[in-house]
Amino acid sequence: MQQINLYTQDLRPQNVILPLVHIVAVVAVVLCVLAVFTGYYQSQVVAIEAKLPVNQASVDQLQQQTVEMEVRLKAMKKDPSLVALNVRLTKRLAARKQLITMLDSLSVGGQLPFSNLMTGLARHQVDFLWLTQIQFADGGHKVGLKGKTLQAESVPHYIQTLRDEALFLGRAFDLFQLTSDEDHEKLLHFTLSSSLMNLGGEQ
Repeated sequence: MQQINLYTQDLRPQNVILPLVHIVAVVAVVLCVLAVFTGYYQSQVVAIEAKLPVNQASVDQLQQQTVEMEVRLKAMKKDPSLVALNVRLTKRLAARKQLITMLDSLSVGGQLPFSNLMTGLARHQVDFLWLTQIQFADGGHKVGLKGKTLQAESVPHYIQTLRDEALFLGRAFDLFQLTSDEDHEKLLHFTLSSSLMNLGGEQ
């Protein structure tokens, strides 16, 4: 039996051998690329390391602020005395609002509510002078004021400020009495009277 070999020399795989120059060139290119990337990443690492102290300082500062805030928050516990004071002031404010509402309801004969007259008085303050009593009569037609002062000249000045008050237009304020205090030589007691003027300008 005769055998025929069809696997000729042309069909055998050829071993391709690159020239040494080509191999060296490829290796050189790869090394250059690696060197470039290595240099780039090293520069990035150096930049990041340079920023680390600054960032660490910021972190330390934030941590210190956090600790301080926690200490403040712990110290800001409800003080029983402040809570009680707040309750008293709230009740006092509510009482004053109720008083103003009551005064508003006491207006008589179309006259200004008493709260408006009180507001007008409250707008005028004079140094070394304070009121101790306020009286309303005849539905607000007449107003009586009593007070104390350390300076006699403060009383005429106070009367002038009341005459300039818009809510008191048409009213006359006059000094009725000025006396010395028996216990304190420098303290003076005064009494003022006010009434609506008629169209003729007479009280």
